[in-house]
Amino acid sequence: MALRFPAPPNAGGQELLDAEAAGLAAFLAGIARGAEPVRDPVTGAARPSRAGDVLVSHAASPACRRSRRPRGASLRFTVEGGKSFFDRQEVHETLAVLRAVDDPSDRIALVAALRSSFFG
Repeated sequence: MALRFPAPPNAGGQELLDAEAAGLAAFLAGIARGAEPVRDPVTGAARPSRAGDVLVSHAASPACRRSRRPRGASLRFTVEGGKSFFDRQEVHETLAVLRAVDDPSDRIALVAALRSSFFG
């Protein structure tokens, strides 16, 4: 599902991020109030939505963190994993190996690759 939210014309930077966070907060608050029909996973019956019926992808998690309390909204959420994809050790190691394969003369990438879990 794509989220549409109002933003000032020609908004950019922090102004656009704030508008995105406010739009996400409004959408999630609507879900918690029952604004969307959902099919119950246990019974299969249609029912109004509730707070536990939504999952926000990792890509939207920065907006979710910013939307905790925009303009009085009170949203509770849990971040699973807690690390950005590119901050993970295995991603750094993979990138080092790929850099070393791409350019064997890159000594830093070669040493990082050899010290990675790929080469133990």
